[in-house]
Parts: sequence; structure tokens; C-alpha cells
Amino acid sequence: MSKFVIVLNEDAEIDGEQYDTLEEAKSVATNILKQLHGDSPKSLDDFEDEVCGHLYDEKDSVDSLTILEVTPAVFPDFGFMIFNGLEDYSMDEGNPDDEWPEITNKDQDELNGLVAKWLTDKGYTPNWINVEHSYLVEAQHD
Repeated sequence: MSKFVIVLNEDAEIDGEQYDTLEEAKSVATNILKQLHGDSPKSLDDFEDEVCGHLYDEKDSVDSLTILEVTPAVFPDFGFMIFNGLEDYSMDEGNPDDEWPEITNKDQDELNGLVAKWLTDKGYTPNWINVEHSYLVEAQHD
């Protein structure tokens, strides 16, 4: 399930508030930009929980924020990777046949589940997120 985060730029470490919808994130980002450029401007530090990233120079103006749509990382298909690797290995080792014996989808899925469970049980789970899309929100200057 996708979540949305507000960042200064796409290189920022994602460690802030996550929003369930793009509309909610856009609303928060628009409100932050209004407060940064309002009659009594606030500092970006006032929004450290909502906005990921830091300014290189505190004097820099923030005229836009980026919203990243992110999803948690998942394991690859280990069953496919293992059987594909075995096929390549057998050919490298001189197997006269062009292919490793045919694998069924059921066996590939079973092997994938076994490897993923073992990795999960040992604590080797993906600890990153994938960025799917980015959306720019610009300050509206009156």
C-alpha cells in the first residue's frame, strides 16, 4: 500500500510523517508553504516532523515541496532466481542440454516461500522503501 511523504527534494532521507492519500499530503504541503511565505513567516524548523530533509543554507527560500509516493520494499522471487541460476550454472558446468529440468510454478512458489520465510525468521527483511512517483507542490505567491 502506498504512502505519501513531503520532502524538500528527492534526495532527502525519508524520516517524517507519512500520509495515506496524495490529497492529504498536498493539503499539508500547501499549508506549510503558505505559512513559510505568509505575513508572519515561519521557519522550516517548525515543520521538521512533516517535511523530510534540510536546507543547505538557512537563508535559502523554500518555494516548493515534493511529495513522494512510497511503497515498502518486498523480496524478489527467489524461486525464479534460484532455478534460473541453476540453469545458468548447469550450462556453465558443461550440461549438454540447453535447459535445467522444467520447474513448475507450484515448485517455484514453494521455494520462494521457503527462502522468504527463512530470511524473515532470521531478521533479514528489506528495510528500505521504493519511490514510485513524485509530485511537485509550488508556493502560490499572491
